[in-house]
Amino acid sequence: MHTVVTNSTVDGVLSAVLALLIVVVLVDAARICVRHLRRPALTTLSEVPYVESKLVAPAGLFPTPQEKEEARHAVTADTRA
Repeated sequence: MHTVVTNSTVDGVLSAVLALLIVVVLVDAARICVRHLRRPALTTLSEVPYVESKLVAPAGLFPTPQEKEEARHAVTADTRA
């Protein structure tokens, strides 16, 4: 019986924490929406400039010799920069 009570308590606490987090997210979303409706000039919608990724990774689980060579060149290029 003690196990059932403990499990029910843990379940109740976790449910309450999850419900609280959901309420916090909804309240914050409403706050942002109201702020935008009141002062739209403060809300800036812009994107950062495009930057090409310099990451090199194999296409599959095991890299081919060509992919290993590309990774080696990428590492040496990073150390020179």
